[in-house]
Amino acid sequence: MKNKSKLYMIFSITLLVVVLIVTGTTYAYYQWNTSTSEETKITTSVGGATVYFDGGSAIENANIRPVESKDYGIKKEISIKANTSGLTFNLYLDLLTLPDGLKDSTFKFQLYSGSTLKKEGNFGSDYLDSNTSTCSKNNTTHITLLSNETVTTSKVTYTLYIWIDGASGVNPNTMMNQSFSFILHAEGIDAVLNEGRIPDITNYPEDQKQTLAYKILSDYYYADKEDISNNGVTYHYDTEHQLMADIDSNVRYYGANPNNYVYFNCDTYPSTKCETWRIIGVFNGKVKLIRTSSIGKYSWDNKDTSTGAESAYGKNDWSTARLMKLLNPSNYYKVDSNDNGYGQSLYYNAKSGTCFSGQNNATTSCNFTSTGIKNDTTRNIISE
Repeated sequence: MKNKSKLYMIFSITLLVVVLIVTGTTYAYYQWNTSTSEETKITTSVGGATVYFDGGSAIENANIRPVESKDYGIKKEISIKANTSGLTFNLYLDLLTLPDGLKDSTFKFQLYSGSTLKKEGNFGSDYLDSNTSTCSKNNTTHITLLSNETVTTSKVTYTLYIWIDGASGVNPNTMMNQSFSFILHAEGIDAVLNEGRIPDITNYPEDQKQTLAYKILSDYYYADKEDISNNGVTYHYDTEHQLMADIDSNVRYYGANPNNYVYFNCDTYPSTKCETWRIIGVFNGKVKLIRTSSIGKYSWDNKDTSTGAESAYGKNDWSTARLMKLLNPSNYYKVDSNDNGYGQSLYYNAKSGTCFSGQNNATTSCNFTSTGIKNDTTRNIISE
């Protein structure tokens, strides 16, 4: 599914660049192939920003062996530039695979920004014991290469060197015929990356594994994926179940007719006098459904300036919208005297009365005794 640049050498190394951009508690992963450049759109808390990442050239068929200078080892260049100021990031080197035979102080790395040395160290046991930590995002052991580094509006190129130093020490025979795998990842502030992120369900609570949410997530998680780009965003499609993940790790169905029908709002569960609803997807661990048939034509909000709106076209605020009050229980909203008691929880309680429809506070009669939420069994499985 993911593109990896495999480097074939005496020590086989895979360098896969994966960047994690953070905004608040939202994370998004992305990667780029080391042989190509990629423009990635992000959004900051104060508006739009664009960061340009260039992964540099792929390293193909190289040999890593004891050398006299870092220039003869592995060289990885990463260029970064933003079109707005105020973004910062941390850069980490994740040690996915590093056998004990390679944990020697002559196995070294250095990171430069231009000619300025930003970080240096080695992969010896003593260094790793005091300079690594466990990544809370992907549960790997990593070395911090940069911390709170500013992304400027001018392009900055960082160069990572990895090599076996043959000039300053003895290289043990245990280093021969070994392989290792590293990942570069970063986390930044005020940015969201435009790539679908596959949710991690490996630590899903055991007592929730019988839920519909987990069934959908596990179908997607364990399926083969196909990368598809849409409007500059790369999504990972599960074509078997017609599922995909968005940039916030929400998993949703796609396509004209996926198999996403369920029985809901039944007289008696699981299947007595039920309505057919469709699953939109799993959002923040909750299954979102949509009714397959309409309940009628009602206004999102048709207040005007005399009843609290700034214009004659209603107020664009779901927390006070008249449709919200029609669909939800009364403890979910604050009663507004301008509503004259119309529409209040009629659908939720399967009642009849007067509802708002049209414009400028217009109303119509409405009856949800056969189409509303039928019983407390259904009401109790509806989450906020």
